[in-house]
Amino acid sequence: MALPIINDDKPIYEVTLPTNKKTYRYRPFLVKEQRNILMASESGSARDGVLAMIQCIESCAPEAKIKDMSTAEVDFLFLQIRAKSVGEKTDINLKCKKCEELNEVKIDLTEVSISGYQENDIIELNDKIKLKLKYTTYDDTIKNITDISEEESTSNLIFKSLKMSLYSLEVDEELIMFSDESDEEIDKFLNSLTPDQLEKCLNFIRDLPKLQYDAKFACKSCGENNEIKIEGFQDFF
Repeated sequence: MALPIINDDKPIYEVTLPTNKKTYRYRPFLVKEQRNILMASESGSARDGVLAMIQCIESCAPEAKIKDMSTAEVDFLFLQIRAKSVGEKTDINLKCKKCEELNEVKIDLTEVSISGYQENDIIELNDKIKLKLKYTTYDDTIKNITDISEEESTSNLIFKSLKMSLYSLEVDEELIMFSDESDEEIDKFLNSLTPDQLEKCLNFIRDLPKLQYDAKFACKSCGENNEIKIEGFQDFF
């Protein structure tokens, strides 16, 4: 007798991204997806971890077009899938701002939001040239993950993030796509910018969307009331 397939009739939930207000249907992940995530985590490979997360989302929320979503939006979607799969509450350790004692704090994953989403992605470099930027995706990250993970200089890491965010350049009504240009040509373009023009671009990079949660707790050691802003995907685990 064949073994039964359990949970074939899976519950379906909906989540609306706080950025573009698009709604996606999803199901909780099963053991097969959880096992892939755990194996990727144990491997210590950042690339394996990203691929396992993407594969999980593609299985649980097939309507989501991950290649068109920013990394923060993908992180948010995965967090909602995880919340319905293993629990909406999770415990993380946070330091007291006064005495630095570690406190175990329970947070609600359903209350996590996305901060830093900007409506304007056009930078006018001068009267004739307009630069369009885009939010980095996990497709960009996978292609550059070796360089990113091995980069030790913060300034170089920001510069590499900027290169991944370049989308198009409008010059006298001619549209130039950065995806059609070589790394050498892109480097020449960036090196030709004035410090003020570069700073406008870097401001976009510094304010890239990220997960955010406002945690509040009273320190178990000194009693200090803490309000700590948790930002970034890794901080929730």
